[in-house]
Amino acid sequence: VLAIDSLKEADMIIEQSAELDPDSPEVHYLRGEICFLQDQMSAALDHFRAAEDRTESGKVYSAFGQVFSQIDILAQRGLCLQRLGNVEGARSIGEKIVAGSPDHPVGRALSNL
Repeated sequence: VLAIDSLKEADMIIEQSAELDPDSPEVHYLRGEICFLQDQMSAALDHFRAAEDRTESGKVYSAFGQVFSQIDILAQRGLCLQRLGNVEGARSIGEKIVAGSPDHPVGRALSNL
């Protein structure tokens, strides 16, 4: 119960940040992470796509102690697709990750589905 309440509180704080800067990839990434943890994969996918649309390749982002890049966002999208049962979509994302970052552990795992 405490974890669920904490996630809801974190989402409210991040939503307030989104009002100040709706084009921030950090806001969308963090909201995607919260949805992922709450097993809301469709909503998580939407947020991760929004985050990816607002990032630049090769750039690293940081918010509330979370550090991520475009490849990390792709990995999260792939994990969402895997949990939704879209193995082919998850594998395709894994292959895309491995093409740019051969040692990425999630990318390798997804590409081997």
